[in-house]
Amino acid sequence: MIDFASEVFANFNAIKAAWTQIGKDTVIGAGADTLTLKNVTAANLVTANFSFQ
Repeated sequence: MIDFASEVFANFNAIKAAWTQIGKDTVIGAGADTLTLKNVTAANLVTANFSFQ
């Protein structure tokens, strides 16, 4: 599970709007910061993969 501060992403739809599939990786961008999920297909991500604090 990936935990995001609610100030960064309020919900799963906000994350979906911020991710990009680049080859085999999913890259989630938040301003100047990025999180790369190596060998993870964006289409396989679901709400249960994330929490919001």
